[in-house]
Amino acid sequence: MQLIAIEEFRKKVERQYIGFSPATTGVKPVHIANGLFRCIMEYTSDTTALFRFVISQSAKGEIPSGHSLTAVYDTLSGENRLDSKEVEIEELGRLRQLLKKVVAADSAVFAEKGMESYTAGSISFLSNDRIAQDGGEFVAAWLKRTNSSLHSCIKKSLEDSSDIISVLAMPLRSENTKPYIPSDQFVEGIGFASQPLSNPDIVDLYRGLEKAANTLSHHLENHSSKLFRLRIAVLFASFFLIRYMSSLAACYIAEEKETIPPFLLDFSKDSIEPVAKSSLMTYSRSCQAIARFYAWAFGEKLKELYTLDELKTISPPTYKNHQTSIEMKEVWDVAVQASSQSKQPYSEFGRAVYDMMAMEAEANPISYMRRLGLLSGYLYPPNQSAQRYVLKEDALEMLVRGAIDPGESVNMSTLQDRFWQRYRIIIGGRDEDDSSLQKLGIYQVDNKALRENRDNFANALSKLNFARLLADGVLQVKTEVANVSRT
Repeated sequence: MQLIAIEEFRKKVERQYIGFSPATTGVKPVHIANGLFRCIMEYTSDTTALFRFVISQSAKGEIPSGHSLTAVYDTLSGENRLDSKEVEIEELGRLRQLLKKVVAADSAVFAEKGMESYTAGSISFLSNDRIAQDGGEFVAAWLKRTNSSLHSCIKKSLEDSSDIISVLAMPLRSENTKPYIPSDQFVEGIGFASQPLSNPDIVDLYRGLEKAANTLSHHLENHSSKLFRLRIAVLFASFFLIRYMSSLAACYIAEEKETIPPFLLDFSKDSIEPVAKSSLMTYSRSCQAIARFYAWAFGEKLKELYTLDELKTISPPTYKNHQTSIEMKEVWDVAVQASSQSKQPYSEFGRAVYDMMAMEAEANPISYMRRLGLLSGYLYPPNQSAQRYVLKEDALEMLVRGAIDPGESVNMSTLQDRFWQRYRIIIGGRDEDDSSLQKLGIYQVDNKALRENRDNFANALSKLNFARLLADGVLQVKTEVANVSRT
């Protein structure tokens, strides 16, 4: 009987039910960007010259072959990418330091080939990086499947090489490209393509996200800065992944089909305030939902492969190098005992596999979501184990641009309704907000605190030049103002 190898078992589950693998704490928005962009363009570029120029030494201080300043200078000169009569080697060295600070600003370019995601925005920078790319590839597949105008907006922006970063790196760019197809084919089995769409709440959520993507593209198409367009698109992709992961339990588990965890945005001034504590609770509910989904999915996959008697007698699952720790064995033994009395015995084993994965793996899906949320500006604070939904300015701007058409003016009530319909985001102050939180067992906040949070939200919008308070007390939100004032 084949033993359960958790690493391979996890891949099978994620391929069947999710569409990508949230299996690293090293994920960064720049990884999402590279995966998103290369799948939209359907090819990668030859980044050899750029890689040699940017990487002058490894983390250990070693200079890789062909990466010394002299070697780079001679190569560029020999290939007529540099005029040795005009540019001295010392000047090239200074440019090298500058360019690295620009295109490796997110610390995602390493001396090991195949680990390079550049902080840039044109086709010449699209690489074959293998780290945390499939999340972006997944979003690209979804945009293509929904025929989103954001897909074409991103593609058009990438084809434009007139931005300052692309111009600065012009001697290092290559015209050589290779067709790109995701190696694991994760995106071919997008998780919500079948069963989840039978859930009306999930249908409404993803229709809302489709509307948000299209509305956002209408803003970006008219923005003069292509780098701004791409940065905001990546923020949307990151939010989409976080929202998608937190809704998987509602997608698949019948008992949870009416419970998509909402995100309560926290605009309070202190972490001890009721709204802050409640926002933390909504984040915790999302994490718990992800854990329950994985336990369910592992159980379903086990049901396909083993009988209950086989699971009760098989050796405990293994992790790397076929190792089973004492703690893992204890978890499995508990599942064997619990399965004999449970109405859902496979879920007991599925939960055990998830607990083992969370215990032994370098990263679990919750740590992936946390890392992406922190770096994308949706979660705070960064140095604690529990986060809440506190937005950075550009994250807030992205959400508003996805909720209101260019030039449209809406009142606060309409904006809040759209945040709920498109993102399942709660601000506070609506009659239904309190009941939505109570449905999740969150009672730390009352209507007064939620209304105050709404007022703080309005102030945050005003600081971004998105809104103005009219004489009759109505908040008017106009996105065309931000299109002029922010670059």
